[in-house]
Amino acid sequence: MLDRLTILILYLHALRMERIQHPPFLKAAIGESVTMTCTITGGAANCHTNKWYVQQPGKPLHMIMNDERIFTAGGLIEYTCTLKIKYIMENDSGMYFCTDCSTVYSDFGNGTKLIVTDKSQHNPEVFILSPSDFEIKSRNTSTIFCLVCNVSSTQVVISWTVAGKFMKGMTDLTKFAQDGNHCMKSQLIIPAIIWNNGINCTCVVEIEPGKAITKSIWKGHPETLSSTSTIQYVFDCVAFGISALLFVAVIITTVYYQNKLWKGNRKHNLKKMSQRKDSQRKSLSTENRLATT
Repeated sequence: MLDRLTILILYLHALRMERIQHPPFLKAAIGESVTMTCTITGGAANCHTNKWYVQQPGKPLHMIMNDERIFTAGGLIEYTCTLKIKYIMENDSGMYFCTDCSTVYSDFGNGTKLIVTDKSQHNPEVFILSPSDFEIKSRNTSTIFCLVCNVSSTQVVISWTVAGKFMKGMTDLTKFAQDGNHCMKSQLIIPAIIWNNGINCTCVVEIEPGKAITKSIWKGHPETLSSTSTIQYVFDCVAFGISALLFVAVIITTVYYQNKLWKGNRKHNLKKMSQRKDSQRKSLSTENRLATT
């Protein structure tokens, strides 16, 4: 009973765990280096069991392994895990997630979008980021980001269309790029039901009167996280966790019954020893009486 309660407490403790990634997006030129972090709050996990995955456009989610360019850091007593990528290449672009597959409850971080550009490019670049599943489930809203780089705030006007209807988002000028360029960020908050219904959301970047660049996204878009691969990954983690719990339960049960059997055998042996001693005492007493007679 105590063992089951302990497992239940550990499971409930894991449910409070959250992984917060920073920054939400990075822009770097080919050949540069980037660093992203994943902070673990609540639960019993730490950086020692943390893993990093990347979702690249048109490709399934896959785990990142350390090599001469990619380094992950964090230990048993650390809760801010880091991923550093040196000598950035074009195919490093993608959405990076931190997660943990050592428990029954497997959770993903909010993700960091890495955008890799060519230093020789001077034309405006437009990127669009999908909302997080955490926001959709907890707040019932969907925040979509549109990132416009290699421009100044006086050059462009950013607006949105949702299902063909004009909408205005919140725009600010922030220095995201590591090469000194500036990126304008516009965010649009819509009800989660609109996103879940697969409605087309388009960021419209007006460079000059009559000339605009557009970028669209919707639920199920190739650049959003593949739900099939994520579900499969979570299923694998849950299966692994359940197998681990069953293995622990078998060990605990085996130890319990072995201990019980050992105690039973010990009690039986002590009883036999006591009976043997009583028999010896009675035999000795009888011999003494005969000798006296």
